[in-house]
Amino acid sequence: MVILALGDILGIPGIKALRKHLAGVRKMYGADIVVANGENASGIGVSPSAAGEILAAGVDVITLGNHTWKDKDIPAYLERNSRVLRPANYAGSCPGHSSVVVEACGKKICVASLMGRHEINFNLDNPFAAADRIIEQNTGLADAFVVDFHAEATSEKLAMLFYLKGRVSVLFGTHTHIQTADERVVDGTGYITDLGMTGPFDSVIGVMPEQPIEGFLGGVPDRFKTSSAPVRILGCMFKLDDQTMKCVEVGRISIED
Repeated sequence: MVILALGDILGIPGIKALRKHLAGVRKMYGADIVVANGENASGIGVSPSAAGEILAAGVDVITLGNHTWKDKDIPAYLERNSRVLRPANYAGSCPGHSSVVVEACGKKICVASLMGRHEINFNLDNPFAAADRIIEQNTGLADAFVVDFHAEATSEKLAMLFYLKGRVSVLFGTHTHIQTADERVVDGTGYITDLGMTGPFDSVIGVMPEQPIEGFLGGVPDRFKTSSAPVRILGCMFKLDDQTMKCVEVGRISIED
């Protein structure tokens, strides 16, 4: 089985690139399941219409992060759509689903969304305890676990790897929009610290460079504008053994629009 994970989809350019290329990319890697982080699909946050476009492009499960609640219509949408996941360690009273079991190749795969606490400054529950709960609740119901850990600190992401190694098949990081080069397999768990971004590549994490430069120089803050630079689809391919469902291979992907 092959699971394809795509980095944070940024705005209209990212969605357009998915519509144009995802079918071919999926065929190229023989992907059975595609998971993508979509929390920036509407710039900041994701609207129901943007989430619908991502699913229609061929993504099976969308994970979210710290911008989950930016769109006023998203809480009700998350209640209706179990394949768009908000992080599990938001307060229990928050609407929506934090994990979902999808089927492929005769196997049941539990996909889950978590968010880190270090430097994101959210009043979140412990993501390590939330991971334990998801695994416990779905043991016997799922053949494998795939986890998106939306976090700022590389240390927190790596700590999660060594906490979950051997218990989940796939663990990948999102949020920084910068693809890391540390893909590996540890005790049957495929891992990368950050998938990168599906959006304008020659930019500052998807934004027109002039704006963050002005901010770093002490200028007046302004609402970020998505760059018009060419798009690159970044992510990772995880190959699982069909019998054990342990990860046996991890490979970074980079597709230019």
